[in-house]
Amino acid sequence: MRATRRVLFLLLAILILMLLFAVPGVSLADTPDSSLAAASRQLADKIAAALPPREAIFLDLRNLSSMSGLEVAEVRRTLESELQSRGLQLVPRSAAPSAEVRLTLSETPDGFLWVVEVPRAPADAPQVEMVSLPKSRGSGTAPRA
Repeated sequence: MRATRRVLFLLLAILILMLLFAVPGVSLADTPDSSLAAASRQLADKIAAALPPREAIFLDLRNLSSMSGLEVAEVRRTLESELQSRGLQLVPRSAAPSAEVRLTLSETPDGFLWVVEVPRAPADAPQVEMVSLPKSRGSGTAPRA
């Protein structure tokens, strides 16, 4: 029963993300650098709070947004740095990490939405956390949890 609910939740999330992906967006380069850094810090806080200290993790990053490859690489570098500063160890998938954290970069009409899935006990659904940030410089808002 839990597996069915999880599959339905993931299918619904994928459908919503696909619909949002069809909306033309603007580049992350239009957002203030501080928004990207603040969003990465906020997400790193949430991931670190959900995992034991010094956990060896693999970060699986998927881009479903209009962000370029260079922007996605910057998000990865920033987030990995923030996670390491909180004591988590990033390892390749081949090193058999104790947890695989999945980050999906998507967007809404108002801004970017980052969704992270942090594994819990094998029988439980993953913990899902979200951080949003605006697309344009004019909004000047901080990331929202």
